[in-house]
Amino acid sequence: EAHPRAVATAPSFAPVHVVGGGARVNWTGAGNLLFNTSPVHGTRDWVSQSKDHLVSDAAAITSYVVFFDDPAMQYEVRAFYSSSSQTGSPPATAVGVPNGWVLAGGGCSVDWRSGFGPGAMLTGPHPIVRRDNTAVSWVCEARDMGGASPANVIAVAIGIRPAPRAAQPARMPRMCVSSVTSGAAAHPPALAPYCAASGQITGGGAKAVAPNATADSGQLLTATFPVLQRGQFVVWEARSKDHLRSSDGSVTAYASSISF
Repeated sequence: EAHPRAVATAPSFAPVHVVGGGARVNWTGAGNLLFNTSPVHGTRDWVSQSKDHLVSDAAAITSYVVFFDDPAMQYEVRAFYSSSSQTGSPPATAVGVPNGWVLAGGGCSVDWRSGFGPGAMLTGPHPIVRRDNTAVSWVCEARDMGGASPANVIAVAIGIRPAPRAAQPARMPRMCVSSVTSGAAAHPPALAPYCAASGQITGGGAKAVAPNATADSGQLLTATFPVLQRGQFVVWEARSKDHLRSSDGSVTAYASSISF
């Protein structure tokens, strides 16, 4: 479709927690670009949306939801939403998990309106990495291209902690973030591995950068998703692309890993 939408749902028959998710646009031609990859409040769903831009280019989109089983209900997981950013160009906002919570993953959505212009797309749903390779906050960044299109964005940070009244006390999870930046290219990919030796990737993000970007050129995201091999998420993949005008740039992939 021109504006494809897909929803991935964690199973409802077992006690599970949604800790992250991602999206991959399966585009051809001019390109179809991400503007939403985020949890749906109060559900076990992860929604992913993209759009063509300025020229027609129908595409399919794949949505991913990351969850883990917790049969003893030892952990509590909650999504923390930022206030909506001010409507502007480019819009950005961030949100963190409170003290006592560990960041597992995050999401980002752009609220663009056709009456305000052709649309705004994602450039940076990702954790804000600290010097010790941990993170407590998630940022959401977007931009328009080829025509002013003010929009607002919402960031989502997903936190996990031991359940306060669990029958079996649990350990506080530990998290780390790995990141890998691609070389400069028109359509760069990057792969970030998990960083917790005894853990697994629970979420991830991406950031697209074009050093010589203008109002009509730059890099926009087309994918931020987990790669599954032999039953485990081994890397987080990020992809971006220029659009209609040549604009080499890089993309950074971020993998958030949790160990218990």
